[in-house]
Amino acid sequence: MILQALKEYYDRKADLGLIAQDGWIKGGIDFLVDIDLDGNINNIHDLREMQGKKFVSRTFDLPNIGKQALKHSNSGKDANLLWDNAAFVFGLGDKGNIRLKSMIEAIDKWLKATDDPGVVAVRRLLEEGLENRNHFDAALNHSEYGELFKEGNVKLSFRVNATGFNTVFQSPAVAEALRSEVEQEKNLGTCLLTGDMNVAIETTHPVTKGVWGAQSSGACIVSFNKDAFNSYGKSQSLNAPVSRVAVSQYGKALNTLLDSPGQRIQVGDASTVFWSEKKSAFESDFSYFFKEPEKDDPDAGTEKIKALYESVKSGTYLEDDGDDRFYILGLAPNAARIAIRFWKVGTISEFAFHIKQYFD
Repeated sequence: MILQALKEYYDRKADLGLIAQDGWIKGGIDFLVDIDLDGNINNIHDLREMQGKKFVSRTFDLPNIGKQALKHSNSGKDANLLWDNAAFVFGLGDKGNIRLKSMIEAIDKWLKATDDPGVVAVRRLLEEGLENRNHFDAALNHSEYGELFKEGNVKLSFRVNATGFNTVFQSPAVAEALRSEVEQEKNLGTCLLTGDMNVAIETTHPVTKGVWGAQSSGACIVSFNKDAFNSYGKSQSLNAPVSRVAVSQYGKALNTLLDSPGQRIQVGDASTVFWSEKKSAFESDFSYFFKEPEKDDPDAGTEKIKALYESVKSGTYLEDDGDDRFYILGLAPNAARIAIRFWKVGTISEFAFHIKQYFD
């Protein structure tokens, strides 16, 4: 029920273009490495913007080929496709060669069928750098950004001006290749969420970020980590099959909610998110009923509560969207995972009535 409701929220937001489509994920890129068709570095473009006292990455829809889009393992073998942190892009650290090879292997696996000139140029850059790290000198010895790159944390992607695209991953050839690769998935089955049959089944579920007290790099609400959870010769989440598409969608929905100040509140140690099955005023107002007054608008919460009282009396919620379902999900840290602390489902009018009772 929880995953189904999250997937429905994804569908609602995707219809409005407010969440990344299947195979993609919204994420930040700090710098673009400008290369020529032969894979030589021409320039570095800083995409960051200063907000307050810190730099903020520019947001893109990025290729999403697995959990590494949110959290890397310690293996160094899980590079992202055509973007990643500087440690992977330039092969830095003790596992530098492993990381750099992983960047190349991701291209070979997901884009082997394309001769897109931008993709070919990136592969040449990485291959040359694997053979001789001096090939990256224009970036690693850059007068302004070199030391920052050597720290390995900033996120990078690539631009090839000759192709006409702002980034290499924005080429239509990349999107088409991603779709084709997913269709060739070997683990096929029936999705428990959608009922779709003969679809690619995801073996590991995505990490969730933003839960107070959990690992900052993210943790899972669905995981199979012991042999006791396996049966009939099936391993990992093949025991409870959910399609790769549905897994990606519910994961994006939950991370979007946790990243939305207007749709999350903290209840004790539980990071709490809430949403309605359709867009509603109640969804927008809900956080005002419980959170501290805003400094720049201290009366906002009072006004929302007043409006709630009036709506319950007048039946506004019942008439407008009172029968729409409303969901509240509480998440709490649990070692390397995330525990479901509570899950509440009801109609908007039911929740409105109970909140009024609370204030009474």
